[in-house]
Formats: sequence, C-alpha cells, structure tokens
Amino acid sequence: MKTLRFLKLTSTLQRRRDALVPLASSVQTAKAGGGLPPFFSALVFFASASALPGAVIYSGTVNIPIPGDFDGIYVDLDTGATSSTPITGWDLNPTFGGLEIYNNETFQPVRSGTGNLDAIVNLAFGAPVNAGIPSFSSGFGLSDSHTGGGTTQFQPGSPGYLGFKFSDNVDNGPFYGWLKITVNVTGGVIEAWAYDNTGAALPVGTTVPEPSTYAALAGLAVLGLAALRRRGKGPNHASFPPLRRGALRDC
Repeated sequence: MKTLRFLKLTSTLQRRRDALVPLASSVQTAKAGGGLPPFFSALVFFASASALPGAVIYSGTVNIPIPGDFDGIYVDLDTGATSSTPITGWDLNPTFGGLEIYNNETFQPVRSGTGNLDAIVNLAFGAPVNAGIPSFSSGFGLSDSHTGGGTTQFQPGSPGYLGFKFSDNVDNGPFYGWLKITVNVTGGVIEAWAYDNTGAALPVGTTVPEPSTYAALAGLAVLGLAALRRRGKGPNHASFPPLRRGALRDC
C-alpha cells in the first residue's frame, strides 16, 4: 500500500502541474478624489480592504463528502469547486475518507515537521495560523499518519482543524487560514474553511482576524488624520454643529 501511495504521488505530479493553468486577472485603478493627499488615500484604501468582513473569506458550511476510495475529492479553495479528478487550481485532495491527504504545491498544511510527507497536525480551536509557524513544507505533499489517538492527531469520526497557508489561482498570497474536516474510512467530510486575504493571521475556527490587525489599522488611520490636519484639510470643530445637552443619552 505504501508503494501504491508513493506511485500516486509521483506519477500524477506532471498531470497536476498541467492543471494549474494561470487564470487571467484584472486590475482596477482607483483615483483618490476630494482633495485628499495620496498618502491618506492609500491608507483609506488599505484600511477599508483589511478591516471589512470581506477581508476574511469564509466558505460557510459546505459539508463536502470525501469518498472512501483512492480518488477522493479535489477541492479549490478559491472557487469552492470540487471534482473526483484534478481540476485547475485544486489545493487539496483528501482520499480514503480523509485518511490520506494530498496537497498541491500552492497549498501547505501545518505539519509535525517540515517534510512534505510529515503528518498534518490537528490544531486546537483558536490557535493562530501565521507566518511564524515553522512546520510548513514546500511542493506537492502527502499525509497518511495524521489519524490516531495522539493529542495532535485527527480522531476518526470527530471533526478537527488543519491550518494552512496557500496562494490563490492568480498567485496572490500567501494567505493563512484553517479547514474543518472529519476523517472516516467509510467517508469523511470537509465542513468549512476560512482564510484572511490580507495575509494576516487567522485563529483556527474563527472568521475574525486577530486583534493586532485592527490595532495596526487604527494606527494607520490616526497617521492619516494627522496628515490631513497638517495640510489644513482635516476636520475641525467648526465643521460640526454644537452638541446639545443630553445628546449622548439619546444614542
């Protein structure tokens, strides 16, 4: 069986590489208006793109079945597309109900070591997934020893979380996130996944960036406001109507 697994990993590399056809991308150029200095315009754009809920891409509950066979299911996290055969942009390919998990070179799960055959780790809820994790590997990989009774292993029939970093179909990234999965020899399930498309850390099982992300954005906003005031274009007390007594109590 070990020989068969390695044959699958090596014999399909070229076929899977061919499936990674770069997708066409479009770039929109926005011009700042209203007399704002370019520095502040850039800050406004960055802050709005990072702080809005859209910065965290969440699949919702998808419950994608993982067949208990050798082909398994190919999943593209960008589009949510799935197939029993390789598809353009596929990221991971769990087989045998999730007892084996193949990964594309664009998708790297958190492992017990840096080798691309080391076991994928079952992470605790709330654990941070970020660039500081030392146990990412590179290239195509396979994990077939991640199930069992160990504290960092996946228990058959019980949901667990794998952390990952990946680049999307147009090579943006790396982005960090998590994927909730239940492995079972009779058929597993990919329940959901999420990642932060700004490259920030994302705690396992959540769809909210780490507080440090918001703190950084708040600091940028303060700098931008200071820049406006220095240029004489910032708001001043004369721009606002007087606050009537008791107004705060009305909110």
